[in-house]
Amino acid sequence: MKKALATLCFLLLLIVPLSSFCQSNADTVTHKIAAVHKEKLTGRLYNASTGNPISSEEFSEMIAENPEIKLERIYNNRGVVEKFLYHPESPNFIPDQAANKPQEGEVFPDLIVNSVDEEEVSIAHLKGQWIIIRFGFFTKMMDMNDYGMYLESLENIPSEIAYTAIHFSLDNEQEVIKTLKPLSKKEKLVANCRNFFDMLHIKNMPTTLLVNPQQKVVKYFTRENYSEIPMVITSNGIN
Repeated sequence: MKKALATLCFLLLLIVPLSSFCQSNADTVTHKIAAVHKEKLTGRLYNASTGNPISSEEFSEMIAENPEIKLERIYNNRGVVEKFLYHPESPNFIPDQAANKPQEGEVFPDLIVNSVDEEEVSIAHLKGQWIIIRFGFFTKMMDMNDYGMYLESLENIPSEIAYTAIHFSLDNEQEVIKTLKPLSKKEKLVANCRNFFDMLHIKNMPTTLLVNPQQKVVKYFTRENYSEIPMVITSNGIN
């Protein structure tokens, strides 16, 4: 019975709230989404304070005493959870990591993703060219006017400039292909990116940023200044 309980506890249901702030012409709308994900914790659970692993038996006792325990997830560059951290000083809350979102002037993480066209894309392998990264919401909830303005800015980038545009979507591959692929000819579309949003602490959608040829974040953009993307690139030299 004890072994069965331990196994059950180590198939943890993670409830992850995702917030989106989708701007319209008049106001800002917030959509709060709860996603339930099953994750195996065996061999991947650690005490954040000591670094020591937590066994299934230990965690079974902990969860029996406190069913509201929250765990922080640590990802590799492919967006796969490598380990879970238990914070004993605040067991019911995951520490706020918003400040760890990629900041202007910092090197953007070396993510590796697979596009809906089955192309592997590595940020590190794109060094030497500009990268435009877009984090988008579920396609049915997207502000398509905003998206159209963004795509127009890509069309205005001079043809002699080497760049790659990558669109990270929360939606599944089928919806991304059906909704975005007919509209977007200049983006590499990536589906099922919830883990990347969590990993990079992206809470507001859409989030659009520009990475220079040295792989550093140059600037974040909104619908008010998408038109500046080509200008920022050209003012920093054509590559």
